[in-house]
Amino acid sequence: MLGEFAQTWGNIASVAGFFLSLVGFGWTVWLARQARSAAQEAQRAASEAREAIARSQVIADVAEALAIMEEIKRLHRAAAWPLLLERYSTLRRMLVAVRSAHPELSDEHKSAIQSVIKTLADLEHLVDLTPSLEREQLNLAEFNSFVSAHLDLLTDLLVRVKQEREK
Repeated sequence: MLGEFAQTWGNIASVAGFFLSLVGFGWTVWLARQARSAAQEAQRAASEAREAIARSQVIADVAEALAIMEEIKRLHRAAAWPLLLERYSTLRRMLVAVRSAHPELSDEHKSAIQSVIKTLADLEHLVDLTPSLEREQLNLAEFNSFVSAHLDLLTDLLVRVKQEREK
């Protein structure tokens, strides 16, 4: 009788163990899915954070470029040619870096930046080709007109990137 009792309890324990194993396995699968979902959410959040940082950097870089463009206009008015040549070059390098370092920029934004880079290169080339004594004859109002038009392009880019960041 003791042997039969032990065997019955052994069978019951075996069946209970089997069901507990099924429940444990199911719970493990559920936890694994939860972990995978949490990992995907964390990855999405990290990606959004990287994009937000990139947009913030674009905003800072373009704001700095706008400040340099305003300085260039003041330097045109003062006919400070040596400083202008340096600022043209600095601004071009900065805009090339912005365009290259931020692949998330739209083609329209990249095109606007390229337009500014080209104009700066043309202005720098013109000033470089003009002998020092003849630079006073350059049309500074026209130079500032070019810079102002491109300043407007970059300001528009800045506003759009800020709007995208706020979405």
